[in-house]
Amino acid sequence: MKNIFIPRNIEGRERKIKQMMIKQLDQKIINGDVGIDCKFISKNYIAKIEKINGNLYLKNCDSLLFLKNLKEVNGEVNCGASYLTTLEGCPKIVNGDFWCQCNKTRFKLKVVEQYCNVKGRIYA
Repeated sequence: MKNIFIPRNIEGRERKIKQMMIKQLDQKIINGDVGIDCKFISKNYIAKIEKINGNLYLKNCDSLLFLKNLKEVNGEVNCGASYLTTLEGCPKIVNGDFWCQCNKTRFKLKVVEQYCNVKGRIYA
């Protein structure tokens, strides 16, 4: 009987995803939505991105310090359901909603406001 399950090059796919993500984060301004899976970002990486004209979705993040140059997001930011213990490094201005619930630390409204000026709603 022929094996219908063909092994795939997972490492090669992950390497390609990481390269595409880093290429995107090395731009100063991004027009459109950005999705980042932090398992592909090295601990010492600092993104050059300063502004996102769209939404920012973060997954598997234990730190936002790699985004310390990010000043503004013109959409929403969703860093919920990650492993965050601090919001240090989050965008300075979010013109949409800010989602940060279900992290290691339960962030209160005042804590979010210390790090970020949110024009929309805060879901903590």
